[in-house]
Amino acid sequence: MKKNEILEQALFYLSTNGIKFTMSQLATSLQISKKTIYTMFDSKETLLLEVIDNSFKEIKKAEKDIIDSNLELEEKISQIQGEEELGQAKPENKQPENNGEER
Repeated sequence: MKKNEILEQALFYLSTNGIKFTMSQLATSLQISKKTIYTMFDSKETLLLEVIDNSFKEIKKAEKDIIDSNLELEEKISQIQGEEELGQAKPENKQPENNGEER
């Protein structure tokens, strides 16, 4: 299991459920054990901070790509405003299961 796959699935859960998902739900949706997740992330908080940090990096990269493009200034501004409104596109991952577990 790649760290990036865990981050993408955690982003999906965060965007659909907020922080009210469990590490068990995340592990089940990825068909891995919680132990696998905890070997890569010390805690749910650490995982979520990395998800948020990666999201901001992707937004900044998208903005830089627009700025560096050959578009007219007005189009660049329009696209950057669109990026801010949309934030990051939600990854297409498995639907979260709500089995009532809490972490």
